[in-house]
Amino acid sequence: SIYNKNIELFFVKKFRVAILVDQNSVTYWQKEALNHALNLINVELILSCENNHPKRNYFRHFLYYVLNFLCLRNNFTKRYPISLQAQKVKFNCLSNGSWQSLPSEIRAIILKKRIQVVIKFGMSLLKIDEQLSNVPFLSYHHGDPDKYRGRPAGFYELINFERKIGVIIQALSNKIDAGEIYAFGSSKIIHHSYRETSKRFFSISKFLLRDALI
Repeated sequence: SIYNKNIELFFVKKFRVAILVDQNSVTYWQKEALNHALNLINVELILSCENNHPKRNYFRHFLYYVLNFLCLRNNFTKRYPISLQAQKVKFNCLSNGSWQSLPSEIRAIILKKRIQVVIKFGMSLLKIDEQLSNVPFLSYHHGDPDKYRGRPAGFYELINFERKIGVIIQALSNKIDAGEIYAFGSSKIIHHSYRETSKRFFSISKFLLRDALI
């Protein structure tokens, strides 16, 4: 279409991108999101966090882990080694309570490579150092941003008989759920099946990264 051609012309110069992952892997839906946006990005760095193993209270959050195992594990969440050609750097993140942060050598590499956007597919609550305040860290959130921010993704919409589940991409800030939203989508809830509901919101996720970059 004429619209798509105009978009292509606008993005002749692609974003210089770093991808933040855990153990050099991405899920299927994350891989599809990257593939869908490849004509807008040059992947310069793959930053692989090797120690993202937060302490888990299995007793307190028993329902969440049962639901995650039974319903959120599907073809969309299957993990694959990231195969994009780029400089790959392994590191151990720093932790302070619930927050994680990037070590100084990783921050230096991001700046040296003149990275314009970091796509966050790994780690947990990430504290953005002031050095990187001008580099947006784009992160997905599966859930209606106006009502439901907790895990498991989409579950509270389901039990509250909502019609749709929201999916957003936001730029991280150092306040929880306070980042600017760059893309928003929604998928239909299948009330008799949390598994099918999750497949739907993961399936639309691949389209949002491109929208957020535009």
